[in-house]
Amino acid sequence: MPVRLVFPATRAMLPGMWRPLSIQPRQAGPGTSRTGRTGPLHGRAGALLLLVSLAGGCTAHLAPRYDPQTAAQIAATYKAVTKFYMHLRETAEGQRDYARFASRYDDVAVEMKTLAWSARRQAHNRASIDMARRVQADWRAIETRHRKRDRYADALADVDEQRLDNLLDDMARVESYKRDPPGGS
Repeated sequence: MPVRLVFPATRAMLPGMWRPLSIQPRQAGPGTSRTGRTGPLHGRAGALLLLVSLAGGCTAHLAPRYDPQTAAQIAATYKAVTKFYMHLRETAEGQRDYARFASRYDDVAVEMKTLAWSARRQAHNRASIDMARRVQADWRAIETRHRKRDRYADALADVDEQRLDNLLDDMARVESYKRDPPGGS
């Protein structure tokens, strides 16, 4: 009895190269054993090997669980960044020397470091860890630039704040997807 194996994933991945695989029992003849087998891999073992080799390209993705502490830390970091920029805008542009804001930079840096720690303590959380590191790196770059220039223009503050808001918003969205994944899975 012939067996026909069809692999729809293969058809989608290799259009034009897809062919159904047919396995048919062989008839005994010259050069074959009395069971009709011609090589070391035949019958069920061959089909099993084929299935294992095709499934070998599949990967399993382990998703981290929702962590309310990380979500709360994202909100706390967002709040610290917002307070920093509110205070910055309350100060006249000519009086925005770095020394006036050094302690506020430290306050926000502590929140960001705590956010990175919160993301790292959870298994399989690479996306959140990378995003937290990106937020920290951007914050350090902003602080370094302010220290070197010893001034901070309104237009630059708008761009920097928006960039940090976007990164933190993305982190919050990732956490919310962990709690309520799209598609309900």
